[in-house]
Amino acid sequence: MFNVKNNKAQIEQILDKIANTFDSSGKYRSPLSTTGSCGGAALRTAVEVLREESGKVLWFVMDIPSVGFGALKSRNQPPLYNTDKEKSLLNVDDKCTAYTDLAEVCLRSKIAVDIFACTQGDVDLASMVPVSSPVGGEVYYYSPFNSAE
Repeated sequence: MFNVKNNKAQIEQILDKIANTFDSSGKYRSPLSTTGSCGGAALRTAVEVLREESGKVLWFVMDIPSVGFGALKSRNQPPLYNTDKEKSLLNVDDKCTAYTDLAEVCLRSKIAVDIFACTQGDVDLASMVPVSSPVGGEVYYYSPFNSAE
């Protein structure tokens, strides 16, 4: 434990190390200097820590993972609403297999993942749930989430 205000440089170094470890694209920038979430990298790190021990991960998501491992793009496309193509917004993103691949690691290592989506924006749960459901995890969705209430 340490004082966040006095140790900003050390915190940024830790975040950089986590993201660079799992970002194969080489496009990572510090989360303190950009917008986005490295939630996928955080989840993968937690799974790696428990890999030899088994256990349960509680994954709290406030925004769509958009940087590094498991990066997803928002599917909020109002022009598709109330059309036949609206169903496509609910399907798993076939281009991102990070969460299904991570689910296989969780199955072999006996790791359950619970997802707590506490958000006011879009979260691609369709693409994220495959890391939770095969291992007996649960998904809790709280929207619109307001931490002040």
